[in-house]
Amino acid sequence: MKSKTGYQYYLFDYDGTICHSQPAISYSLRAMFSEKGMEPPTDTASKAAIGSGKGLAGVISLLLPPGYSAEATEMQEMITMYRRNYIAEGARYVTFFDGVEGVFQSLRTIGAKVIIASNKNYKAIHESLVAHQLLHLVDLVIGEGVLPNTKWKMKPDTAIYDRLITSKFPNISKHKSLMIGDTPVDIQFAHNCQLDACWAAFGYGQSEDILPLAPLHTVNSLEEIIDLKPGKK
Repeated sequence: MKSKTGYQYYLFDYDGTICHSQPAISYSLRAMFSEKGMEPPTDTASKAAIGSGKGLAGVISLLLPPGYSAEATEMQEMITMYRRNYIAEGARYVTFFDGVEGVFQSLRTIGAKVIIASNKNYKAIHESLVAHQLLHLVDLVIGEGVLPNTKWKMKPDTAIYDRLITSKFPNISKHKSLMIGDTPVDIQFAHNCQLDACWAAFGYGQSEDILPLAPLHTVNSLEEIIDLKPGKK
């Protein structure tokens, strides 16, 4: 049974939208900075950086000491260290928000497609969905590294939609597609792709950064998205 009045394709961000991953990210950042011999960032600073939605390299750059600029080789080294710590210890601190499984099941019941569209590393997302027994409810997982040996273009660039989502779903309707995310990057991505945007206000983004982007919808829980209707195109 397909939804006649709602959306048919639901694009979810990962961090701060379907799961509370800040503890896992903050832990892994602290471990990485300590390995580098630098002062580890506070949880408050990490949360603010995560809320930017800029991806791992962007988050690390925001947390570097004032005036410190990491060259490409050093940044890649820090990313590798971070991911090693995340996989080894950090991932166990990820918890999914209440209602995620029920929302995914409800969307699948009405014939809608569930898509994870994130700038986060694909392997970390996939392993997390498997560990929490949610992968079978997701139709497509997109994250950095999903296309090996291919230059990754992060949200808000439209490459995720243009190259991967339309390839999987060639008949996808933009009018019937909703991007749900918690950061400015997610909302801008929706605008760039000409999709309706929904701000997950319970996530890590700040209202002063989000509201000027005028998302069509704002929700305070995931369950609220089920009753949302497409805007006029």
